[in-house]
Amino acid sequence: MNKKFKFFDKHPELYEQGFAYRRIGEQVKFLDKIFSKHKFKKIIDIACGHTPQGRKLAKKGYKISGIDLSSSLLNLARKRAKEEGVKINLYKKDMRNFKLRKFDGAYILFSSILHLYEEKDLISHFRAVNNNLKKGGLYIVDLSSLPFDSPYKKASFNKKQGDILTKIIYSPQNKSKLTAKFTSISFFKGKKVNIDSFTVLMFLSLNHLKNLVNQTGFKIIETYSDFNFNKKLNKKKAEYIAVLRKV
Repeated sequence: MNKKFKFFDKHPELYEQGFAYRRIGEQVKFLDKIFSKHKFKKIIDIACGHTPQGRKLAKKGYKISGIDLSSSLLNLARKRAKEEGVKINLYKKDMRNFKLRKFDGAYILFSSILHLYEEKDLISHFRAVNNNLKKGGLYIVDLSSLPFDSPYKKASFNKKQGDILTKIIYSPQNKSKLTAKFTSISFFKGKKVNIDSFTVLMFLSLNHLKNLVNQTGFKIIETYSDFNFNKKLNKKKAEYIAVLRKV
């Protein structure tokens, strides 16, 4: 069972600060280059959080929507969008099963899809995304930043942003089911303020992804190793960014 302190629910702006090390600029350039090539404008950000990428894309003229389960992060996203003078439609929805409207494209970042560690949930997710895309629409799945050298070994690292120190601990659980425990411990000015602990899928291999998309109405059209459009994939780790097309 997940153990969670509600600190970031009350202070989502500190979550924003604590995870500001993420490569937002690179991600936005990548997304923009792909979507603009196809003249796509209506885009949905899945597991969007406070959607810093979506807000930057909105400034470029995209019509952005986002879904997430965190009310506090969605509220922060609305606040930031208002401050920045952009319009984003935000919804509290489960990415395993949602229905909004038809979009040109979709994306999910930071390996968030690994929260779906059961096969039935992965299949349900891809079907839901497919149902919310126009024919020929694109879905960009980011799995490029797994926090370990080996998915079968325990690993940890620290990140400090301002007054927030975050310790990430990755612990393999069931090797046959490819599940692991992911724990994030946050300290504010030296005091422990938040613990999130949850089960994740260790990795999603490209072959596994191919099997999933074949069942859910997608086709893989491109794979990259990073947001700089490098195509040489790491053969030792299941890290990649996949561009899927609805067929």
